[in-house]
Amino acid sequence: MSSKAFKAAVEHYKAKISEAELVLDVYLNKSVGIGEHPDLLKPILDQVEALTEAKECLRTLEELQRKAIEDLRRDIGT
Repeated sequence: MSSKAFKAAVEHYKAKISEAELVLDVYLNKSVGIGEHPDLLKPILDQVEALTEAKECLRTLEELQRKAIEDLRRDIGT
């Protein structure tokens, strides 16, 4: 993966994390911003899942980067 593509993927998931955290903050701490909402639990659960998925994807990218660096170091050393 090119460094630009990797950086874009990382930024994508960081933005998803920020978005989910913002929405959860509104739902959980600023109930005035919600208005009338008949099913409040579902959107909260959806955002928790989105946050968890984005964090896991970011961790996966970091693992891939770490492995690529280790492979490069190993290749240079041989």
